[in-house]
Formats: sequence, structure tokens, C-alpha cells
Amino acid sequence: VQLEKEVLTDEFGQTQDIYIFGATNRIERRYIDEIPIANRAFYAGRMAILMTGEIFYDMGLAVVQIFRGRVPSDSVGGPIMLANIAQVAASKGWEVFLWIMALISLNLALINLLPIPILDGGHVLIFTIEAIRRKPLSLQARIYITYVGLIILLALMVFAFKNDIVRYFLN
Repeated sequence: VQLEKEVLTDEFGQTQDIYIFGATNRIERRYIDEIPIANRAFYAGRMAILMTGEIFYDMGLAVVQIFRGRVPSDSVGGPIMLANIAQVAASKGWEVFLWIMALISLNLALINLLPIPILDGGHVLIFTIEAIRRKPLSLQARIYITYVGLIILLALMVFAFKNDIVRYFLN
């Protein structure tokens, strides 16, 4: 069996290495069981919570993999990538567009919970530190922590914007 490597760029501008060895992918389609009419609101709510939890877990795992270096850092995108993803999703119809917007919202919620001092996750971290110490941090410490958080956030934004420029304007 001979292995061939092919580099593909998808419609979102992401490059992927695909190995071809003579077999073809066969997509199995899963069909959701019919919703019981008597309990459809409860079923829909339960499934929404379960799917949101599963997606949130997968996104958290992806963030960890980016920090570990197992996912390439050029997969991080900024506002230009978000606009491109929204455009591609809108061209596929309302269902895909709304699904992608929900995924982007969950992704932003996860990023907001990162323990970066200027974000909500950073505030939770600071409150936890204060609870362990049993006294509030000094004003000077809060100022330094806020500056560090701002620098981290700005660096992340510049990095994502640089990736967008390289992906969409320089390639």
C-alpha cells in the first residue's frame, strides 16, 4: 500500500495534511431518534444542554491542545476569520449560519472564562486568591494584575489579527 500526502485548503482558509492510501472515506450518517410528542420541550431542552456541554468540552480541549502545541497556532483567527466563516456559513443557508453563530458564541464564552486577569475568568481567579488569603489584594497589586491581563489580551489579539492577515491577504 502506497501512502500519498496531499495538502488541502478548505473554504475557511485552514490547511490540512491528508494522507491517501487507496481507501475512500465513507461517511456514516446518524439520524436522531424521533422526538416523543408528549415530552418534546423537555427533550429539546435536555438535548440542548447535553450538546452545549459536549461542544464546550471539545472547545476547551482544543484550547488546551493549542497551548500544548499539538494544534498549530496558525489555526487561531481573529475578526477577519470570523467574518469569512460567517460568510461561508451564510452561503450554505440559515441553519448552518445559525449553527456557526452559536459555536462562535460558545467559543467567545470559553475565551472569556480563561484565567486572564482582565477577563471574567481572571476575576474569578482573583476572587479565589482573595478567599484563600482571607483579605483583599492591595490596590497596587490589582493595578499590576490588570496591566498584565491587558498586555496578554492585546498580545493575543495582535497574534490572531496577524494570522488573519497572513491567511487572507498574504497567501
